[in-house]
Amino acid sequence: MVLFFVVAVLFGAILALIGHYFRRKKYSQHLNGFQPGFFKYLGDFIKLLMHAASNDGHSICYHFTQHLKELNEQHQQRQMYYIWGFLNPYIVFVKAEAVKQLLSKRKGTNEKSWLYDFLKPLMGTGLLTSSVDKWKPRRKQLTPCFHADILRGFLTVFNEHSQKLVENLRQETKKEFTYIGTPVTLSALDIIC
Repeated sequence: MVLFFVVAVLFGAILALIGHYFRRKKYSQHLNGFQPGFFKYLGDFIKLLMHAASNDGHSICYHFTQHLKELNEQHQQRQMYYIWGFLNPYIVFVKAEAVKQLLSKRKGTNEKSWLYDFLKPLMGTGLLTSSVDKWKPRRKQLTPCFHADILRGFLTVFNEHSQKLVENLRQETKKEFTYIGTPVTLSALDIIC
């Protein structure tokens, strides 16, 4: 009985991988970028890991930005390309025209990506994480508040409180551990109030 269960689970997993491979192949035919093979489930991240394995003292973030820089140089003549991250394609826009074209078509852009679901417990459904139907009317109300002429009048306030934040962070770096949320939150409150 246990053997049957194990075989059934393995068979199901293999079928799921094959199905996902054909879905990836179907999507990748319509996009410019790295065409992943059947067993290359790390996609473009394998190249990133190879960069990071060079042990040159740089962080993984540095290697990630270098990898994206190389890809942007390769695809600079195109409007966009995509990279595969594990099981998902991520579209990278190179030209502003591609972003404009995407944003002008409202169909299919009403919901945020599943990546935003990680932010919802932290941020709720505000301007960043809510759907277009919810944030568009609110954005129209907020846009005049962030006009350059209005913000220019608050530059001295921003500057004064950012200097205080720098001093607070300088004091915090002397400690072994710092929760950065507290000084940043206090600085934001000082600027707002």
